[in-house]
Amino acid sequence: MTTLDKETEAWLAIRKEAAKAIDPATAELTWAYGPVGNPYGIYPPDESDCIGREYFARAPGSDVWVSFHDLDTSVRDELWKRAVAEGHVLQIVVRPGEPPQLRGLPPELEELLAGRTPNPTRDAPR
Repeated sequence: MTTLDKETEAWLAIRKEAAKAIDPATAELTWAYGPVGNPYGIYPPDESDCIGREYFARAPGSDVWVSFHDLDTSVRDELWKRAVAEGHVLQIVVRPGEPPQLRGLPPELEELLAGRTPNPTRDAPR
């Protein structure tokens, strides 16, 4: 792991402190694509980086976004429940014998896909 300079360490300390003020009931949530395990992008890119959704929260009125990785487990668990309930998390549900279902889509996309009829040629597994 790369050694961090004092400025970056102080920047991270601000996030650790801000994490203490986050109430899962009132926190603002967002997400961005980024390197998994390096949510703030502070470490140099690596060829083995995997890109995925990184989730962040902040207290109302704060300008400091905190990675879910930096939150207490109980706060993070409550925020995950909210994120799923509010559609911030896209879920793909696969059950044997049934077509896959998407959950967590924005309403306008869900409405668009609801009218789509299956096409065996187009939708066949490859």
